[in-house]
Amino acid sequence: MFQYKTLSMVVTNLTYLNLSYNHFSEIKISDTKFLKRFNSSSFLHSGLIPDHKKFKIKALLLLFGFPIFMIFMVVFLCWLCFYRPDFLPRIFQRKHKFTPSMLKAATNGFSKKNLVAKSDQLHIYKGLLRDGSEVRIETYWENISREERRNFVEECKVLVRLSHKNLVQVVGWCDHRRLRAVVAEWIDGENVEMWLSRSSPPWKKRVKMLMRIVEAMRYLQEEWPQVGYDLKTSSILLTEDHREALISRFRVEDQNGCTNKSKLINLYISIYLDGYDVSFFLSFSLYVPEVYKLGVLVLEMVTNRRPREEFESGEAGFVEWVRMNYTNNTYAAEKVSLIDERMKKTTQHTLDQATEAIGLGLMCTGLSSRGRQPSLDQISDMITTLYDSLVLVSASPNQKRVMHGDRGRRHRRIQSR
Repeated sequence: MFQYKTLSMVVTNLTYLNLSYNHFSEIKISDTKFLKRFNSSSFLHSGLIPDHKKFKIKALLLLFGFPIFMIFMVVFLCWLCFYRPDFLPRIFQRKHKFTPSMLKAATNGFSKKNLVAKSDQLHIYKGLLRDGSEVRIETYWENISREERRNFVEECKVLVRLSHKNLVQVVGWCDHRRLRAVVAEWIDGENVEMWLSRSSPPWKKRVKMLMRIVEAMRYLQEEWPQVGYDLKTSSILLTEDHREALISRFRVEDQNGCTNKSKLINLYISIYLDGYDVSFFLSFSLYVPEVYKLGVLVLEMVTNRRPREEFESGEAGFVEWVRMNYTNNTYAAEKVSLIDERMKKTTQHTLDQATEAIGLGLMCTGLSSRGRQPSLDQISDMITTLYDSLVLVSASPNQKRVMHGDRGRRHRRIQSR
């Protein structure tokens, strides 16, 4: 009874109190302070309900900060997608597609330190991609039309699909309003022009490099006939160990041009079937520019001369100079004067082969006595025969027997086709 009186004296302003689930019969005097919280304002200021003013700043931060954060994240992801997709997971990256920001980062802001070569509209840089691979970046800064940009992208889509051990792999491209670029793998080795002038390679290695180049040409002819390429000695690169030669410059030919040339060939053949002598016309209809370039390359390999620097009329003057000296000299000893001076100290077998190679080069240029270009298959057989002969000369007796057997089996396979 005393406890209830004390409780009524302390809680004077309490209007309603439900004690059905509480046990105040054993409440301590020290616990009565808890009940003093229930004043005239009921439970609002009792301390049991948090004060909303204390959370006003947090609510404002949540209300405005969260949308701002989401907007920032969306903008950041859009920036990654359009400017630096190389930071995205590989599954979200656009294959073969580079942005100006990616190329700028790879070349340290297109710095002079990374600049390898430069012309009026073409700059070549050495770059390092984010994955650690070294690349060669050819940049073009001229303004072109939208149609030309579309053609550029279509050409690059073809080039990235080329895959051969003797072709420099094209990694991708950049298509921007003010910048176009072709990205290819970086080759540390020197080009053929430097290789011929500096290291004085033996004839066997020169023939081997020609074999590798012809292999790449046959691949392009069979798989990608619309792809053209540059066979200048300055454009053919060598691997660091000098084991492989790689064609590094490509272009995609106009498909309409290829179609027109095939119609021209069919027209001349139909005239021949009607009884006309068309040997002159047929030789021109079968002219292949790539075979001509290969012929010039063969002549450069043998003579170690630079057509574009040593002759006023360039390649044409160089080829004519070789033809004049080759055909006017009846004796083989006089034809040797065309051969690289550093090879003249080798064996007579090497000199004879080099002389044969000059004849092959003139055949490819169409300036030989035959007047017609050989096919790539025929050129490949000729160069392979030269190389096998060199290997056979330097082989041991046991190796010679094995090689003779292999050559016999290969000859039978060719006859059975």
